[in-house]
Amino acid sequence: MNSKDTAHALRIDAVSKRYGNVVALHATSIDVPHGEFLTILGPSGSGKSTLLMMVAGFEQPSSGDIRVGSRSIVDLPPERRNFGMVFQGYALFPHMTVAENIHFPLRVRGIGGSTAVERVRNAMEMVRLDHLADRLPKQLSGGQQQRVALARALVFEPDIVLLDEPLGALDRKLRAEVQIELKALHERLGATFLFVTHDQEEALSMSGRIAIMCDGRLVQIGRPDELYERPVNRFCASFLGDSNFIEGAVVERDGEAVVYQAGQRRFRQIAGAGQSGDRIVLALRPEKISLCEREPVDKVNRLTGVLAHFNYFGSYFHYTLRTDDLGTVLVTAPAWQSPVAPELGKQLHITWDEDAAHPVLEGPSP
Repeated sequence: MNSKDTAHALRIDAVSKRYGNVVALHATSIDVPHGEFLTILGPSGSGKSTLLMMVAGFEQPSSGDIRVGSRSIVDLPPERRNFGMVFQGYALFPHMTVAENIHFPLRVRGIGGSTAVERVRNAMEMVRLDHLADRLPKQLSGGQQQRVALARALVFEPDIVLLDEPLGALDRKLRAEVQIELKALHERLGATFLFVTHDQEEALSMSGRIAIMCDGRLVQIGRPDELYERPVNRFCASFLGDSNFIEGAVVERDGEAVVYQAGQRRFRQIAGAGQSGDRIVLALRPEKISLCEREPVDKVNRLTGVLAHFNYFGSYFHYTLRTDDLGTVLVTAPAWQSPVAPELGKQLHITWDEDAAHPVLEGPSP
């Protein structure tokens, strides 16, 4: 890490927030290296926006410290933190043109003349809005307004960009397009992005790392693939995508695997934890289950169920099966050349590999 990276790294050190007797955020520590795209993900009331507002300076921590490099910023007002901020509602000035909105942060910082003109032009080109410089916000689409807000947050070359649910007001298709643009922009700029969302797909597709929060606590932090494949508890497994939960008891150890019983059936899990008699909870993603019409007798982990419900999503089916031993089981399968015909009430068979599931701890439900 070079001196610039060190100087602009963000450290959230045991920060907490209380409102009277209510704890909105328990002591939380996160290191954010310069240039990272970190997403804070969680349901409503999880503490994610409270944390972002304290980093921005709009809320004062009850305890702990926030530093950029070696410098504490908890006593600095928001306007002196040199952070760009993008809100869900964009907060554009309706009487100002695109260029004037983007120029505003430079004006309040006393940056004018040719320097300001060049920065505004570069910012508009960066978000592909240079041809709309003279338009008012009401003459723009939602996606264009979002890009104006982003350009305004970047024009003064902030140390860190804070984004609070910035895509929430966009429709699904436009949201997906802006996600791609935002990620590409981050990669091109190399700036630090701290992004808050409750949208799991958004977090998975855009982030370098994700910090999952629940009930005012940081539950797990890591790369998207780490959190998806190896969730620490039931909450993370169910909040970051769909999961089936298999609850059972270990019957015996078999080398690096465990044999466990759920209902009246026995199954095998590689890299399972526990000894005979121990309770076990496994998270099994729906897309890791295979569906077939004939029972695969050569598979250890197999089960028979009845198709109770299905949804068609174009590229894939989402099936709901009822089984005697595991209850309801969700299965996701490609629609193209589907291995089964989706007929309600039909008996089907499911299998999964011995390393497909992941042991999890008990935890709160989202």
